Amino acid sequence: MKTKSTFALKLFGSYLIHGAFFLSVFLFVFTALGAPVIKYAGRDYTILSMITDRGLYEKCRMDPINNSFLAGYAFDASKWYATLLPVITAIPALFVYDKIDASLKTYVLSRISRRKYCLLQLMTAFLTGFSVVALGVALYYGIVSFLLPAYDMNSDILNAMASYYGYSGAARFTTLAIKVSNSAIAGGLMAASSLVLYHLVHDKFLVITIPMMIMYISDKLYYLYDKQRFANAENYDDIAPAVASALFPSNISRMFSMMGSEYGISYAWFLPVACILFLLIYMLYRLVFEKSVTL
Repeated sequence: MKTKSTFALKLFGSYLIHGAFFLSVFLFVFTALGAPVIKYAGRDYTILSMITDRGLYEKCRMDPINNSFLAGYAFDASKWYATLLPVITAIPALFVYDKIDASLKTYVLSRISRRKYCLLQLMTAFLTGFSVVALGVALYYGIVSFLLPAYDMNSDILNAMASYYGYSGAARFTTLAIKVSNSAIAGGLMAASSLVLYHLVHDKFLVITIPMMIMYISDKLYYLYDKQRFANAENYDDIAPAVASALFPSNISRMFSMMGSEYGISYAWFLPVACILFLLIYMLYRLVFEKSVTL
């Protein structure tokens, strides 16, 4: 038990202190800053464009619609978010995983079963991907909060939005936390999946590009699917929930809203679904690990 705990802590620590982890967090923040979350004169701007244009920055700060909470909540508004998330979360796992000392692997595998060893590896990768998203959102939200004012959500302009996000600070924090947890869990699952793919293709470039292409194609197909669904409805109320939305991998980070709008159930159901997905990834990882590793 002591060997297992020691190895788990050392393994997780090696991911967190590696430069690849900080690179991933930076890429996440950069992607979020590139999302069109600022509105002015009928146009949408990114935080990056606002920072580089002093005049625009001053004008945007004066408009209550550019509330720091609303801009922070839209951290995933970039059209590339779903496509890049598997890349960003996989980077630390890929750069650290195959650098773990072979003698340490042998030492640990001589004291715990391969089943537990595989579980430790996947849990560490999951927690690393989860941490990339959680820390990335925290840094992004800090930047946005520094740049934009926190207007009163009970104002006439923001009152309608507050009914969705929450009138009190605690309610809005809960709404944001639910959304962040969804993206963080998705990031963790993607990081864990990258280990499986790495054993299958033995090429880091392919491990990064294959999920990225899958997400890109999925996002485009879902857009066409959803557009067709709206086109066939006479009004918004006629749009029936689409259970098929779950078949598009790019939607995994949107379950916080889709669970209610498409399936009519609580977001809490996403947690057991995520556990099932992790279990499936674990079973596949054990299979490829047994076939590709000999110690």
